[in-house]
Amino acid sequence: MKKVLIAAFVVLFVVPVFSRPYLYVSHDNLKKLTVIDTAANEIIRDITLKITPRDIKLDPQNKYLYILSYDYNALYRIKTNSLGFDRKYVSVGYRPVSIAMMPDGKKLFVANSGGASLSVAALPGMDVTGEIELPANPVSVIATDDNKKVFAAMEGRSGIALVDPLKEKFKKVIRTGADPWGMAINGNKLFVTNEGMSSISVIDIKREKVINEFVTSESPRGIAPYKRLVYVAVSEGIDIFEARRYEKHAAMGLDYDTYDCVKGITRSGSMIYIAGYNKAAGSGKVAVINPAVNEVVKEISVRGKPHYLEVKRKWPTPTPTDTYTPVPTNTPTDTYTPVPTNTPVPTATKKPTPKPTKKPTPKPRKKPAPKPKKKKLITEKLTGKVFLNNAPVSGVRIKAISKHRNRIYTAKTDRNGRFVFPALPLGGYTISVEASYIKEKSTAVVVTRGKNKEVVIRVEKRK
Repeated sequence: MKKVLIAAFVVLFVVPVFSRPYLYVSHDNLKKLTVIDTAANEIIRDITLKITPRDIKLDPQNKYLYILSYDYNALYRIKTNSLGFDRKYVSVGYRPVSIAMMPDGKKLFVANSGGASLSVAALPGMDVTGEIELPANPVSVIATDDNKKVFAAMEGRSGIALVDPLKEKFKKVIRTGADPWGMAINGNKLFVTNEGMSSISVIDIKREKVINEFVTSESPRGIAPYKRLVYVAVSEGIDIFEARRYEKHAAMGLDYDTYDCVKGITRSGSMIYIAGYNKAAGSGKVAVINPAVNEVVKEISVRGKPHYLEVKRKWPTPTPTDTYTPVPTNTPTDTYTPVPTNTPVPTATKKPTPKPTKKPTPKPRKKPAPKPKKKKLITEKLTGKVFLNNAPVSGVRIKAISKHRNRIYTAKTDRNGRFVFPALPLGGYTISVEASYIKEKSTAVVVTRGKNKEVVIRVEKRK
């Protein structure tokens, strides 16, 4: 239900401006938005709010900026030409955190992190038309470029929910790594950051299944595509991966934690923006990366803790619908009826008896040349134990994700909390623990020749 919002926001100063390529920043537990001019990479305005914002999204026409209120469970919007608020807002589900804008601009989907659902709002009227129940609480949501699929990342080990946006119905769950968070589409692939496992799951959008999983640095969150690369915000830096071979193309170190990651269009071309926060200095940061040269061209200091970012992007061109209907013409009807004639009845003819023919003697086939034997990798045994409050944890799944071969090995703990990988190829691994009742935890190890040190992982109970 739409309501009139009176004096809900205080804009520090309202001067009519023309729509420019602004970068909008929402802050964690701070009631304001920061507006950055991407042409100069400078803050031009702070907009004070009376709500706690979460995700923010521009519509394809760049006319409105939609804002989620986490505390009032509502959806608001700003007019980008004046940076003033629209007088309408609408209630959505409980604890909304993420918005997916349909590329055709006719709908948006809101992920309700406390209600295990997606709210559907029709645009531009901003009318809530329905709510889609999900198996678990969603933390983020994204729509495909063809308007045919919506994916929602669900908390813990719940995976990705696939939703039909036309029928507004939940279809199925696609299992990924633990704690999926950020999602980005590159071609026909959906890349999902698994914050709890330090990995990325790759989903084939057409086949609707996971086709790969590869290791990242610690705590991957936001992710943005650029041509054949994907940029991932990780703990104190950026990982850059190739979108086809899943190999790490480059990495950049930052002296602060990062959160969201978006790609936007500016007057200088496409740029990658990273939201960060320096705990030691108690200040927010927005890093600007030029993907053409993979360099940080500016770090913008902001007052607050940048959480979500939004900037003008290139939307897919909608396919025009052919509405032409051909008009039928008056076709003369042939009223002639042929007169049947006496057709002679055919007589059966005897078939000649086939004479047996000699089968040719098969020529002996040459035996195929033996395939060259694959070079065996040098492997070693790796053991470990899992403890919860100093007590061994039995029956939980353990993953060893190779940092070099993009392969995952699995094991389970026994009643003593012990797990064994009998033969791991030498190299670096991320060892992670997965269970529904504990917080997922991972640790980095290197398997070397000879006896490897036992891995001890101490986990905490999920609240």
